[in-house]
Parts: sequence; C-alpha cells; structure tokens
Amino acid sequence: MLPVVALAAEKTASTYDELTNAISTANDGDTIKLLADIDLSQTITVNKTITLNMNGKKLYNTSDLWEKPTDDNWSLISVRGSGNLTITGNGTFAAKVNYAVDVQGGATVTIKNGTFIGNVHAVYVLTGTANVEGGTYSVQQKYPDPAKADEFVLNCYDAHHKDGTARINVT
Repeated sequence: MLPVVALAAEKTASTYDELTNAISTANDGDTIKLLADIDLSQTITVNKTITLNMNGKKLYNTSDLWEKPTDDNWSLISVRGSGNLTITGNGTFAAKVNYAVDVQGGATVTIKNGTFIGNVHAVYVLTGTANVEGGTYSVQQKYPDPAKADEFVLNCYDAHHKDGTARINVT
C-alpha cells in the first residue's frame, strides 16, 4: 500500500463572492490567487491554514465594514481561531475606515510582502500572532493624541499583549 498524499490546490478569485467561496471551500494548505482588484462589502474571515497570493492586486472597501454584520468585524481580512493565513504576492490592502488585517481568537497571520493601509492601525492583534516579514505599512487616520500619532500602525490590544496572548514579530 502506498501512502496517501494530499496536494495543495490553487484557487482563483476575481470578485468578493468568488473570494469568499474560495476561502470557504479551501482545504488546509491551499492557495487562493487574486485575479482582479476586489471591493469588499464585508470582512473576509479566515479560520483555516491557507495562503493568499495577492498577485499584485488590491483588496479595498468603498463602504464601511465596521461592525458589519457583527461587532467583531473591523478589517478587510480577519484571521480567527485556528486560522493561519500567509499573505504574499505584493498586493495592496487599502482600508477606508477600518484596519487592513486583524488577528483574533489565537490565530496567526504571516505577512511576506505587500502594502497595508489602515486607519489608526494597519495590522491589529486582539489575540494571536502577526508575523511581519516584509511589506509597507501606513495609516490614513492618526491616533488623536499627537504624542502617540504614529505609534499604532502595527498594534496589539494592550491587556492581551501584557499577558502574552497578543504578539507581533517583525523580522
């Protein structure tokens, strides 16, 4: 008998619906490659181990995503629970009035490259880990206290950072 080997698949997406379908039907280890810029109407949630190949494309929002449909939706992409998302492909995340990427529930995101534009935070970790290996990060809206205006581009929730459940590793 020969061992069974599962090969990772590559899925593609050109629209919001195709992207959410590709993520929901992906198996751990699959890659999703963007074929077009996508205007997100809701936060995209990732709770499995996948790679998002931005392929030089852009994820952005023209309508507010904040608290839509629930109050824990703050970002273009939210990695949650057992999620482990790798972002590559030199794309752009441009959040109108939200964060570009957030991490919740002990999940992990690894950012290899790309451009991440948020408001107050570009990458926010409530609980979990963000591994930042490359990329460019900026915010459109500064924190209101001028002394802290640029302190929150990459940010962890304070209490969870102090207890060790929220981490950002930059290499």
